[in-house]
Amino acid sequence: MGGFMRKVFLGIATFIGLFASGIQTASADEVKMTGEEIQKVLVGNSNQYDTPWGYAEAYRDPDGTFYVRNSKGERGKGKWSIKDDELCLKWTETYRDWKVSDSCTEYFKVGEDTVKTSKGVVSKVKQGDPTKVKLVE
Repeated sequence: MGGFMRKVFLGIATFIGLFASGIQTASADEVKMTGEEIQKVLVGNSNQYDTPWGYAEAYRDPDGTFYVRNSKGERGKGKWSIKDDELCLKWTETYRDWKVSDSCTEYFKVGEDTVKTSKGVVSKVKQGDPTKVKLVE
């Protein structure tokens, strides 16, 4: 029994080591964005990302307002700001029972037109607001 447990332990340790080294390799391509870079890449542009309920799109207007629309056409909005190299969102309107909270998030550049949040959300950045995420008020 002792030999079996040792093999199980070594197998688990090997898996953890391989998993951890995979994480380090994957994150080597990610570059943390400064507040200035976040503003240059995200403000005035939109991005689409997957959620457990489908996709969502976001647009950050240069006037400090952000707009979000999900795959069901539901919309929300609020105010964005950049503080300490993080994009901060303060929600002012949400659709029905969206479970959202005000937050600040770090962003990482992972490709020419791809960003990733510190929460692990990956999205493609599109120039401007081509899918008209911005609410017509």
